[in-house]
Parts: sequence; structure tokens; C-alpha cells
Amino acid sequence: MATELEEIKRERTNLRRIFTRKYKEIVSFVENVESDNDLIISAIEVSESRVQVMFDLDERIYHILVANKADESELDDETDQADSYRMKWIMLKKKVDKRLNPIENIRSPQNLRLLNVYYQMLKK
Repeated sequence: MATELEEIKRERTNLRRIFTRKYKEIVSFVENVESDNDLIISAIEVSESRVQVMFDLDERIYHILVANKADESELDDETDQADSYRMKWIMLKKKVDKRLNPIENIRSPQNLRLLNVYYQMLKK
């Protein structure tokens, strides 16, 4: 019989597999200029609830490992893996945001600084 930790890890593994598939799908939507923005928004919204469940499972696994006095390297590995999925999710949302709000992104402080530098170079 599987332990609670094994069952949670199995569920999370399945969610990570789904996440990886959806991540690739959404990136292809974002990169395809002919993709409809509503399709991109829908794909993100559908993925969001699964991603949150995956993150919640990450937290549960971490707390179980701490309670079971797991060694430091196991905790570090668990945290690193969980963080890599969080970073992918954040980066994906930023890509989607850039696609859906191109004007706002052009006006970002970083882009405005670059435009100012370019303008100053042209004046010389």
C-alpha cells in the first residue's frame, strides 16, 4: 500500500506532465501571430487551476518531508524542482501578457529607457 507521500507525489507527477504539455501548447499559441487572443486567455485560465493544485501539492510534500525529518539535500532538491515549475509558470504568464498587451509593454520603464538611449544616440 502506498504511503500518503507517494500518493501525493504521483498526483503531482501527473499534474507536472499535464503542465509541461499545456506549457508547450500555450507557447505555440503565443508565438503564432495568427492565434486568437481568446484562445490564449482560455488556455491560461484552464491551466491556472491545475497549476495552483500542483503548487499546493508541492507545499504539502515539502511539509511532509520536513515532518519526516528528510535530509537537507532531499529538501533542497524538492524545493529546486518546485521552483523551476513556478518560474516556468511566471515566465509563461509574462509571455502571454506581452502578447496580449503589446502597447503597455512598449511603455515599460525598461523599454522607455532603451528608447531614450537610442534617441540620445541619434541626436549625436
